[in-house]
Amino acid sequence: MLNIPFCISCRYFHQKSLDRPTLTCEAFPDGIPGVILSNEMPHYLPVVGQVGDYVYEKD
Repeated sequence: MLNIPFCISCRYFHQKSLDRPTLTCEAFPDGIPGVILSNEMPHYLPVVGQVGDYVYEKD
């Protein structure tokens, strides 16, 4: 079953990163952690290691 990350529908997601090996966003400019990409951990609250206080917001 295909698991599409919620990240790609977030207003802070970097759409240009779809063409790169690592998906990025404002909170994780060096790469979104796998646990968030896999939807195992929703990103509704800031987490340790992220930039700023960006969290998931539907685009």
